[in-house]
Amino acid sequence: MKVFISRTIDDSSPIQEVIKKYNCTLVQQSLIDIGYIDILEIPRADWHFFYSKNGVNSYLRSGLHSVSHGVKYGAIGPGTALHMRNHGLPCDFTGSGTANTSLDSFLEICEPSEEVLFFRAQRSANSLCKLMKVYRHCTDVIAYNNRPITQRFDDIDIGLFTSSLNAKAYLSKNPMPRLSCVAIGQPTYDTLISEGIEVDKIHLSPATSDRGLATSLEEAIRNSLQ
Repeated sequence: MKVFISRTIDDSSPIQEVIKKYNCTLVQQSLIDIGYIDILEIPRADWHFFYSKNGVNSYLRSGLHSVSHGVKYGAIGPGTALHMRNHGLPCDFTGSGTANTSLDSFLEICEPSEEVLFFRAQRSANSLCKLMKVYRHCTDVIAYNNRPITQRFDDIDIGLFTSSLNAKAYLSKNPMPRLSCVAIGQPTYDTLISEGIEVDKIHLSPATSDRGLATSLEEAIRNSLQ
């Protein structure tokens, strides 16, 4: 069985455990070309909020974090939060990985008078910022470009898609995976539906992490073997 994932993963990833357990072949390839944008100035805000590791990287490259005293930091999900901590940034809030489920918990700790600055991709839906604008003053900075790459692959059985943009890029040049797809979150799930993938062919990861993807991958493999 051939499995595709739209990013590279470590050998220690739980996804690799599932791949070995079922003797699958894994194809790893991001379909997004990242280009960092020079951030020359950061607007005043009480919170700096990140949607992804790439946003964190661009922020750190700017060197402006060293003068952002008193700022609190937020991450959309556990993977981004871990990346922040590994690179010397604190993380005062970690979301669930999706905008809708992160909003309420963030509003519980973000004071009504506090301003939130989001660091996003050029092609980001900026979902949490848009939802939060009803309750807090929010602004955003475009921190990096994310250009889709079109590439043809040999037919695969199961596709693990780690973003909406990756899913669209894959399906623009390739047929639907033969058996099923795994979506890392609701936006990616919705994108696969909009691309014509049948609901019963999509597994929604229970968490936006390698562990969540591994759980859904194993479920997809087991279903195919029944």
